[in-house]
Amino acid sequence: MIDEGLYCSLRQLLEEGFFHADPHPGNLVATEGGSLAYFDFGMMGDIPRHYRVGLIQMLVHYVNRDSLGLANDFHSLGFVPEGTDLLAVADALRFSFGDVRRQSNDFQGVMNHLYDVMYEFSFSLPPDYALVIRALGSLEGTAKALDPEFKVIESAYPFVIGRLLADPSPDMRKILRELLICDDGSIRWNRLERLFHGPILSVNMITNLW
Repeated sequence: MIDEGLYCSLRQLLEEGFFHADPHPGNLVATEGGSLAYFDFGMMGDIPRHYRVGLIQMLVHYVNRDSLGLANDFHSLGFVPEGTDLLAVADALRFSFGDVRRQSNDFQGVMNHLYDVMYEFSFSLPPDYALVIRALGSLEGTAKALDPEFKVIESAYPFVIGRLLADPSPDMRKILRELLICDDGSIRWNRLERLFHGPILSVNMITNLW
């Protein structure tokens, strides 16, 4: 049922763009047929495609620990004020990534890292993007009640990869290339291997990444 809830929420967020922003246990019911039913639609979010692509882009840059790429994502999405020194933002993000004592793979831990940077550089999030954060945090909290080891970012990774592989648009191909290929042109073989054990990856698709 955790997988079902994760799939439903990620499909709403990354495919449809219209999502339930408060998936806590009181708003979710498992049906007799094994499906998941949502209740209470008073808190819904609606994000356009470029924001959904941006969300995937940010995840890839976070996985790559690409602090400058992440800073540029924040700028292109309008999160940071015009004129902000993006190199300074990148340095702050790099410090956050590099502080081993603060490392965390759960969503709330990741957001705690980012909140410090967001406060320092006066980030401003669109209301619906704030709802994305709420939805993912609520989803992880709900899942942890059933599986204390659940981590929404780690669990979402295969779904995101599936979206990248299924969408032939140039922006998605660019993100996939960043995920699999280093700046110097070398291949991140461990990630490529994970793809071969997950969604279908064709030789032509790999060739088209260069």
